Amino acid sequence: AIHLTAVDYLNDEIVFQMHDFAYNLFLVLSGTFAFVGRPEPDGGEDGVAVDTDHHAQAVSSTCMTSPPMQSFATTVSRISTQTMRLTRVFGDSGGDEHLELEPLCPYRFFGHSSYFGELECISSATRLATARCEQSGSVLVLRKCDYSELVNEFPLFGDVWQVAAARREAMRLAALKRLTHRQQFRTLAALTIQRVYRTYRACTFSRQRSNCEDLDGSANRRRESFMKATFLAVHQSKDMRKHMAGPQSENTRLCKEVQSLRAELKDLRNFFRAFLRRQRSGRPRG
Repeated sequence: AIHLTAVDYLNDEIVFQMHDFAYNLFLVLSGTFAFVGRPEPDGGEDGVAVDTDHHAQAVSSTCMTSPPMQSFATTVSRISTQTMRLTRVFGDSGGDEHLELEPLCPYRFFGHSSYFGELECISSATRLATARCEQSGSVLVLRKCDYSELVNEFPLFGDVWQVAAARREAMRLAALKRLTHRQQFRTLAALTIQRVYRTYRACTFSRQRSNCEDLDGSANRRRESFMKATFLAVHQSKDMRKHMAGPQSENTRLCKEVQSLRAELKDLRNFFRAFLRRQRSGRPRG
């Protein structure tokens, strides 16, 4: 049987770390979650979140018990293996130094009805990024073994999810490429909304422009077809008048001929009647 477990997360709580083994995928019920990374001028890099309090104690104890340059190199090696940014800062006197950890910044969000962490469950790889809760919420956790049961029972479902995972990974890498400077959760959310709105407006404008061009083209075609139809109608009417004028004169001539024939026939009938009367008058009576 498939079991979904509801888990609540608080702000800035890590869901999973980069290079962790993938045992679950997460369906977001509420709140906001994000992949986090390090901003770089040429594009961001995925990193591992570090407990700053723990490493601050480690850095201070190392600096007190080791020479300055050796402690700095040792601490850099220790923390850089966890891909956190470590900087050396000099005080006002020029001799004091302390170490600072730069926190990871969000670059791709997941909200209500979204999901994340599926690619590593499909490919059986370790986590490619670090996921963090940006705004407290809850998720449904689907175990990898349960996902495998779903894929075995519904292979088409697994194929669709695999294609979607590859597409979403490409979107994640594109978002990571845009991580060039530090930005907070709300700043990135506002920029994301603006970018989506501009893309929507551009698509709507291009669609409206293409529709207007189509309408203009169809109007021009209708105008041309109307002009052609009008031209043909005018010529057809002229031809019709010519055609009607010819038969009308012919009909007039035929009517005159018929009238003359009727007159001749009437004269012939009268002549025949007179002839019969003369014949009857000259016949002897018996």
